[in-house]
Amino acid sequence: MDARVHQRRGVHAIWRRRFARAKARWGDRSACSDGGNDVVRPVYEPETGRAGSSGVRVTNHLLQGVKAVFFDAGGTLLYPYPSVGEVYARVASEHGVQVCQEKLNQIFREVWNQKDGLAMAALTDEKSEKNWWREIVRETFRPFNSFNNFETFFDDLYDQFASPSTWRLFDETHSVLAACKEKGLKVGMISNWDRRLIQLCESFQITEYFDFMLISALFGKAKPHRDIFNEAVRLSGFRPEECLHLGDSLEDDVQGAMSAGLKAVWIDRHARGREKADVHAIRIISNLSEIF
Repeated sequence: MDARVHQRRGVHAIWRRRFARAKARWGDRSACSDGGNDVVRPVYEPETGRAGSSGVRVTNHLLQGVKAVFFDAGGTLLYPYPSVGEVYARVASEHGVQVCQEKLNQIFREVWNQKDGLAMAALTDEKSEKNWWREIVRETFRPFNSFNNFETFFDDLYDQFASPSTWRLFDETHSVLAACKEKGLKVGMISNWDRRLIQLCESFQITEYFDFMLISALFGKAKPHRDIFNEAVRLSGFRPEECLHLGDSLEDDVQGAMSAGLKAVWIDRHARGREKADVHAIRIISNLSEIF
């Protein structure tokens, strides 16, 4: 059996057991459910006064007992603008290849899902990161007309995704990160990304909010591997159960965090998977501000 498949099966077994204990750990969910739905819509209560002796004072049950909050990056704090497919189609057009952006979005998602996220953790330098993305792009465009010069096209596309102009922060990103710091929470980032993320965060002026940033290509392990979550816990200085991770991937973020003993919240901005049977014990929000 492939080692990565074996590892993922082990992770799945762990998070199933943790889901069974999740309700007890989070408390009575009936007080915050929306007509029996799984969507958490807590009432925002502004923080008053200074942090207590523990350094953390919160009013919302989602942050009850939480002293450190970790955020995923893509799909959680920022997103490609207008979309991956639209950027791919525009740059391809500049190189003489016309492709439907909706089709590119579809194929990109399929190729991305086929690529094991753990593979990005094996990247050791900028060259290997770029080669990894080259294969992603090559597979995405395989069904279409070939480029006269694929390498020139890919170089332009790769540079495009390193530019802040291709990304947008979600409206609440700055305010939520600032509020976490004001509440005395330790704030970290855990992202399956390459080193270009550092420059993007600096361009968007959000680096200052983070006490640490764990990027899979630099750390050497990727979500949902528990090592990257364990390192975040270590850097926070708190216990796993005092740490909360938020992300938009059910497997990489929620299942990965819970398998490492952390609390987890799934940000499902477009209600993509709330009908799944396995999410009954998961806390789901549609906007980061709902954690307050």
